[in-house]
Amino acid sequence: MEYGFKFYAFLFIGVYLLVMAGAGLWLGRREDAEGFAIGNRNIGIIPTAASLAASFRDGGGIVFWITAGFAASYSGLWLFAGVAISALILSILGPKLRGEAGLAGHITIQERVRDYLGPLSTMLSSVVSLIFGILIIALQYHVSGNIFAEILGVPKAAGVAVVGLILITYMVAGGYKSVVITDTIQFFIMFSLFVIPFLIHPAAGDITKFETITEIPFADGLALTLFGVYYLLIAPECWQRIFSARDAAVVRWGIPLTVVVLIIMTFSLIWLGMGLRNVYPDIDKATVYAKMFQDSAAIAPWVLGYILLVFVSITMSTQSAACYGFVSTLAKIFRREQTEDASAYVSFSRKWIVLSLIIAGVLSLTVSAAVEYMFEIIGFVVCLAPMYVLSAAASRIPAVAGLDRDRRHTLDKLVAGISAAGIAVFFVSVATGLTDRGFIYSVLPGTLTTAAMMVAVPVFLRRVRP
Repeated sequence: MEYGFKFYAFLFIGVYLLVMAGAGLWLGRREDAEGFAIGNRNIGIIPTAASLAASFRDGGGIVFWITAGFAASYSGLWLFAGVAISALILSILGPKLRGEAGLAGHITIQERVRDYLGPLSTMLSSVVSLIFGILIIALQYHVSGNIFAEILGVPKAAGVAVVGLILITYMVAGGYKSVVITDTIQFFIMFSLFVIPFLIHPAAGDITKFETITEIPFADGLALTLFGVYYLLIAPECWQRIFSARDAAVVRWGIPLTVVVLIIMTFSLIWLGMGLRNVYPDIDKATVYAKMFQDSAAIAPWVLGYILLVFVSITMSTQSAACYGFVSTLAKIFRREQTEDASAYVSFSRKWIVLSLIIAGVLSLTVSAAVEYMFEIIGFVVCLAPMYVLSAAASRIPAVAGLDRDRRHTLDKLVAGISAAGIAVFFVSVATGLTDRGFIYSVLPGTLTTAAMMVAVPVFLRRVRP
């Protein structure tokens, strides 16, 4: 008896969801409050790199890289020139930052901003981070819900509900530790996509078109590189992986390893696009993501089911990381006094894990068009990158670490003001249609914010130097 694509899709995804739920429940039975909050600050190199890579490979990335492969182009890889720079920054700052976070009890980057800059910068970065987090969760729901609705023949709401229930099961039970462990499992599922050229054969000429790396307009290549620089710096979960690392060596080697595995995972998606180009040469590249999931004599049904499993694991890993970042920021910044006690933090987090996943799920179902639009303009979050880096490096800068209360308050106003101005410039660019002219205009406000901060902060510190 021959089985079709839907049989394998339900089989693989069903087993996968059972494993995710089981892992969370098992961890929940073994986890204490510190493990729930930050994994006992005992996460090793492989879980750090694997979980971070898994959380960054989201639904939007699936579409982008498969489309690039379908166009037989490697030009998008300029992104990783920038990612390598951000990884270098974090591998330099991270080891000392990890130790200081342990002593101070920090689990979020916003707590570091609060202690080294001040309340204005903390509030701005926290509000932006919460907006960013809930939209990212909703966007992954939108992708996974459409997968279930359009491919498996069930209502979109049913797909959203199933994914939400599984996320709630393992996150409520195990907290941060379950996010790291399940992301690590999901990483190996995603990484296995490296076998794609052996299953869906790209044309040899497409695979070797490495000259396409340079066949990109200068502005687009620059935009991708700049976005890559901010890629790791803007994400709350990246800083949390530093805070949860077992020791300095984990940070020093785990972050660069993340870049390596991200590049390998990206090649896998590009080659998948090239293979689909070979199988479906006549379809529009804009629809290849949806069109690939159809019975075809050229692709075995179990292969399509396996690819669908990879895509579901990609969206869920991003959701779990974003959800935990959202909840920990909400707890430690906006409900600090109520969550000082470890048991109170766990109780608060469990409640808001459920609520945030429900809110994001409803958002993805009711205003999906708005969510998609917001995803296009979410680049305003890059305006927070210089603030995060300054707070992370503050203890290394005597002029910042030694500021008295009044001068620190002035620095806080300066940093928050520049960041807010950058965000305002971004929204003006969107409102005037400037961002429609090219990706460079989406990244430019964050770049200008960084440049302004690099000039204004040193000038301020020289002026207040005793």
